[in-house]
Amino acid sequence: MKTQLRALIVEDEFITANLLKNYLQELGHNVVALAKNAIETIDYLDNEEIDFVFLDIQIQGSRDGIWLAKKIQKDYHLPFIFVSANSEELTVKKAAKAKPLGFIVKPFKKDEIFATIAVALENFDTKKFNVPKATQADDYTFIKTTNGYKKLRYNDIIYIKSEQKYITVYYTSGKMLLRSGLQDFSDTLPHNMFIRVHRSFLINSDKVDHINPNSIVLGNITVPISASYKEEITTNFSINN
Repeated sequence: MKTQLRALIVEDEFITANLLKNYLQELGHNVVALAKNAIETIDYLDNEEIDFVFLDIQIQGSRDGIWLAKKIQKDYHLPFIFVSANSEELTVKKAAKAKPLGFIVKPFKKDEIFATIAVALENFDTKKFNVPKATQADDYTFIKTTNGYKKLRYNDIIYIKSEQKYITVYYTSGKMLLRSGLQDFSDTLPHNMFIRVHRSFLINSDKVDHINPNSIVLGNITVPISASYKEEITTNFSINN
């Protein structure tokens, strides 16, 4: 289990939201933002790196937490836990249909938060949540996004950077954040074109302008080289020592 989560709290009660925030921070997690309604939540999900969502069922606005939970599962593929003062049978049954990884009843204690997160992450199945994957063709790849599939030509990809459960794909006209492992994404790319130069970096070898002892230059970008990949780099670029 990852030691630190980037959490989003969706809760319109100020005291409850801040109590949950404090508990999560005490447990070593990072609370990225507090949202009060569906609109704010979607905005944060579109613009921030989020690992986990704590979601109240009754929130401000016309869209409740159950509607929002279904959208999070469908479009953002993130695990979430319901936090609610309502534990009536009908509410719990409705919540269960949204397939949360946990249900915390208010008022809650820090130990309950810790235990629920631990169990939820242990049971989190990326296949069940349809985590975006790339599909491969001869000279391009289609990457699943929240709005469909984006076509990326291999020649347009400059490099890919990994950070925990996410990767950022940098290409000629922008960048794209994906919830994926670097090795998993690398497996969808041509191995004769993309090489690993660091545990956190994968580069397009056709974009390399200069190779330094401890870094590689791709246009105006400098990417570090780690010692464990130097031999592979030397072989790929036919460098004579």
